[in-house]
Amino acid sequence: MEGLRQDVEQKVRCFVTEYVAGHMDQANLFCGTGQAYIQLAKEEPHLFKIFTLHQRNGISLRRAEELHSNMLIYTMGLSTIFSMTTPGISTEEICMRQEMAYEAFLKQVLKEDG
Repeated sequence: MEGLRQDVEQKVRCFVTEYVAGHMDQANLFCGTGQAYIQLAKEEPHLFKIFTLHQRNGISLRRAEELHSNMLIYTMGLSTIFSMTTPGISTEEICMRQEMAYEAFLKQVLKEDG
Protein backbone atom coordinates (compact mmCIF):
# COMPACT_ATOMS: atom_id res chain seq x y z
CA MET A 1 0.00 0.00 0.00
CA GLU A 2 2.90 2.36 0.77
CA GLY A 3 4.24 1.83 -2.75
CA LEU A 4 0.87 2.76 -4.25
CA ARG A 5 0.73 5.94 -2.14
CA GLN A 6 4.22 6.92 -3.29
CA ASP A 7 3.33 6.22 -6.94
CA VAL A 8 0.20 8.37 -6.69
CA GLU A 9 2.13 11.21 -5.03
CA GLN A 10 4.79 11.05 -7.77
CA LYS A 11 2.16 11.17 -10.53
CA VAL A 12 0.44 14.10 -8.81
CA ARG A 13 3.76 15.99 -8.47
CA CYS A 14 4.43 15.51 -12.19
CA PHE A 15 0.91 16.61 -13.10
CA VAL A 16 1.10 19.72 -10.90
CA THR A 17 4.51 20.69 -12.27
CA GLU A 18 3.27 20.42 -15.86
CA TYR A 19 -0.01 22.16 -15.04
CA VAL A 20 1.63 25.14 -13.35
CA ALA A 21 4.24 25.50 -16.10
CA GLY A 22 1.49 25.48 -18.72
CA HIS A 23 -0.85 27.88 -16.93
CA MET A 24 1.37 30.57 -15.45
CA ASP A 25 1.85 34.02 -16.90
CA GLN A 26 5.43 34.12 -18.18
CA ALA A 27 5.42 37.92 -18.04
CA ASN A 28 4.82 37.86 -14.28
CA LEU A 29 6.23 34.63 -12.89
CA PHE A 30 5.67 35.34 -9.19
CA CYS A 31 2.03 36.32 -9.50
CA GLY A 32 1.47 33.92 -12.40
CA THR A 33 2.69 30.94 -10.38
CA GLY A 34 0.34 31.77 -7.53
CA GLN A 35 -2.57 32.19 -9.92
CA ALA A 36 -1.79 28.85 -11.57
CA TYR A 37 -1.88 27.10 -8.19
CA ILE A 38 -5.20 28.78 -7.36
CA GLN A 39 -6.65 27.71 -10.70
CA LEU A 40 -5.40 24.17 -10.13
CA ALA A 41 -7.05 24.10 -6.70
CA LYS A 42 -10.35 25.16 -8.29
CA GLU A 43 -10.16 22.67 -11.17
CA GLU A 44 -8.60 19.70 -9.39
CA PRO A 45 -9.18 20.10 -5.64
CA HIS A 46 -8.42 16.47 -4.80
CA LEU A 47 -5.11 16.46 -6.66
CA PHE A 48 -4.21 19.79 -5.08
CA LYS A 49 -4.88 18.33 -1.62
CA ILE A 50 -2.68 15.33 -2.35
CA PHE A 51 0.06 17.66 -3.59
CA THR A 52 -0.03 20.03 -0.63
CA LEU A 53 -0.87 17.77 2.28
CA HIS A 54 1.51 14.85 1.90
CA GLN A 55 4.72 14.84 3.87
CA ARG A 56 7.72 15.91 1.83
CA ASN A 57 11.02 14.19 2.53
CA GLY A 58 9.89 13.38 6.05
CA ILE A 59 8.95 16.99 6.80
CA SER A 60 5.56 17.78 8.29
CA LEU A 61 3.40 20.40 6.58
CA ARG A 62 4.07 22.82 9.42
CA ARG A 63 7.84 22.42 9.05
CA ALA A 64 7.61 22.67 5.25
CA GLU A 65 5.82 25.99 5.69
CA GLU A 66 8.57 27.09 8.09
CA LEU A 67 11.24 26.11 5.55
CA HIS A 68 9.40 28.02 2.82
CA SER A 69 9.06 31.12 5.03
CA ASN A 70 12.74 31.06 5.96
CA MET A 71 13.80 30.81 2.32
CA LEU A 72 11.35 33.53 1.31
CA ILE A 73 12.73 35.88 3.96
CA TYR A 74 16.32 35.06 2.99
CA THR A 75 15.62 35.56 -0.72
CA MET A 76 13.73 38.80 -0.15
CA GLY A 77 16.64 40.03 1.93
CA LEU A 78 19.04 39.32 -0.91
CA SER A 79 16.68 41.03 -3.35
CA THR A 80 16.50 44.09 -1.10
CA ILE A 81 20.28 44.29 -0.94
CA PHE A 82 20.47 44.19 -4.74
CA SER A 83 17.82 46.86 -5.11
CA MET A 84 19.64 49.23 -2.72
CA THR A 85 23.32 48.70 -3.53
CA THR A 86 25.84 46.69 -5.49
CA PRO A 87 26.72 43.77 -3.23
CA GLY A 88 30.05 42.99 -4.84
CA ILE A 89 29.46 39.26 -5.22
CA SER A 90 28.69 37.27 -8.32
CA THR A 91 25.39 35.63 -9.25
CA GLU A 92 27.09 32.26 -8.86
CA GLU A 93 28.10 33.09 -5.30
CA ILE A 94 24.58 34.24 -4.50
CA CYS A 95 23.18 30.95 -5.81
CA MET A 96 25.75 29.07 -3.74
CA ARG A 97 24.78 31.05 -0.64
CA GLN A 98 21.09 30.40 -1.28
CA GLU A 99 21.82 26.69 -1.51
CA MET A 100 23.81 26.85 1.73
CA ALA A 101 20.93 28.67 3.44
CA TYR A 102 18.46 26.09 2.15
CA GLU A 103 20.59 23.23 3.47
CA ALA A 104 20.92 24.93 6.87
CA PHE A 105 17.19 25.66 7.11
CA LEU A 106 16.34 22.12 5.97
CA LYS A 107 18.71 20.62 8.54
CA GLN A 108 17.03 22.74 11.21
CA VAL A 109 13.47 21.65 10.34
CA LEU A 110 14.49 18.01 10.03
CA LYS A 111 16.14 18.19 13.46
CA GLU A 112 13.05 19.83 14.96
CA ASP A 113 10.70 17.37 13.26
CA GLY A 114 12.71 14.31 14.28
